[in-house]
Amino acid sequence: MNVGSVTTSSDPSSFTLTGPANKNVGNALQIFPSTNVNVWTVYYLDSSTATNYLKMSSTLDGTTFSAPVSLASYITNQIVFTAEDCFENILTNDAFNRVIRMELDFYQWEYPVGFVGSGGANAYDFYRLTTRITCRQID
Repeated sequence: MNVGSVTTSSDPSSFTLTGPANKNVGNALQIFPSTNVNVWTVYYLDSSTATNYLKMSSTLDGTTFSAPVSLASYITNQIVFTAEDCFENILTNDAFNRVIRMELDFYQWEYPVGFVGSGGANAYDFYRLTTRITCRQID
């Protein structure tokens, strides 16, 4: 698993690692399901529209991507993924025992049938979803 950034917000092939000695934070996560480095999936924040989607796209040959699948919408935070140690300190290396944290801050229209008050003020609910994952040893 690699934390990085998708530099062109709607193009998963623009995934870039954070680089050595930099904090492992970004808007994208690259996952290798096997030891084949040409097969991977990238989860990324697509901020090309005002909706800000969390999307997933996969490649089987390292260059051609599947059509992106939207997983969540209305994301308000730009940093979605971080690599941490077991004490929640953000890492600057690629330690094998790292934990990947995903945090999604998003909003939902509270009253979808109409506006409340002047211009719909206070018509949104805000939510935060945080989870942590780690990879297991490949046999």
